[in-house]
Amino acid sequence: MQNPFVAPATGLLFLASAAAAAADGPYPRSTHEFTIGATRQSAESRALASVPQLPPVEIQLKDLNVDGDHDSWFAEYSWRFRERWQLNAFAYQYQDSGRVIATSDFNYDGVEFTAGALVDSTLEIDTYALDVLYAVHASPRSELLVGGGVHTLKLGATFQGLLTAGNQTTTFATASDELLAPVPNLRARGSYAFNDRFGADVTVGWLSANVDDYDGSFAYVHARLRCRLGAGSSVSLGYQATSVDISRKPGGGREQRYDAELYGPSLQLNWAF
Repeated sequence: MQNPFVAPATGLLFLASAAAAAADGPYPRSTHEFTIGATRQSAESRALASVPQLPPVEIQLKDLNVDGDHDSWFAEYSWRFRERWQLNAFAYQYQDSGRVIATSDFNYDGVEFTAGALVDSTLEIDTYALDVLYAVHASPRSELLVGGGVHTLKLGATFQGLLTAGNQTTTFATASDELLAPVPNLRARGSYAFNDRFGADVTVGWLSANVDDYDGSFAYVHARLRCRLGAGSSVSLGYQATSVDISRKPGGGREQRYDAELYGPSLQLNWAF
């Protein structure tokens, strides 16, 4: 799979080198800015929750019909409390589900499912972040902010075995597991105003999950084109890619692992004042 972070990272370097023109364009650098948006994402995901009594099985969720395009949402608040300092709060939620007849045996968190069983599957990925950014470069036309903070990464998968009789469906087995990891993060964001109405920005982030009994990382990139609509308001179209690889060994021979790549277009609205 082609690395989705190379081209946007190159764009970030381009944004950092720019300079000149009006500060009241698509990126007004106001004290407060609210952002709300949605993204249409595809997912390639795998999950494992093993116990010592059963052989570990990595579940390819696309085999359980959890691989289609799905709408998710995100929201962000930015507070520029000093000319070059910014506090950001961010939330992102993704959920996908599918129903299919299993073509092979598998187990999850100690529950066994056999080939031929009707299985409902759900994958959830939620991230919540709080970080502080500093403008290492600022000109009337461009800005580059870098910094870090803390993310809470919540990953969960649920599988239900179903029996159908006539118009009735009953559950005969349920397996569910959740991984909640508070992890430090590094983040950078660059913006460049082409003129007083149009601009482009790129945000890249990396989270280390190597804390306590967790291991792995979470990386993402979001590239956008922005158009100013009026005083303090704008709309953006972009593309977001996320890579998740998190595992945990809580002891007793148990292991949890989530591995996912999500990517797709985004639409967002911004209000600054």
